[in-house]
Amino acid sequence: MLALAPDQFIRMSFSEFSQLSFKQHMAWLDDDLQEELRLLGIETLCAGFCEWASTNKASQVSVGWAWFRSQPDQLIYLAPGGVQSNLMLRCTTGYDLGVRCTEELLTSWLAGQDWQRGIPFMH
Repeated sequence: MLALAPDQFIRMSFSEFSQLSFKQHMAWLDDDLQEELRLLGIETLCAGFCEWASTNKASQVSVGWAWFRSQPDQLIYLAPGGVQSNLMLRCTTGYDLGVRCTEELLTSWLAGQDWQRGIPFMH
């Protein structure tokens, strides 16, 4: 069940979230993020952000994350810092799981998605 609270989170169970369809809303390169990652010792070819939005017409769930293309193997990875969303997952009894638990579950969910395909490619 979708519900928008005064804190602007959309609340639902992970099962309900798993039923949603998503499309890429935006993906962009960010030189500042790339520099931040290099300062952390992460060698990158490029870095940026990506956001997906649910395609349902009720309340639109947004999931965003930072990413980078690795210098050594040229694969695309989630950048440190986690996943951001307007979603608050709830347990089966209806209580909020909290921001951290929601972020961890969204990160696990994202690992099973083919999100890398929509990332801009640097030649």
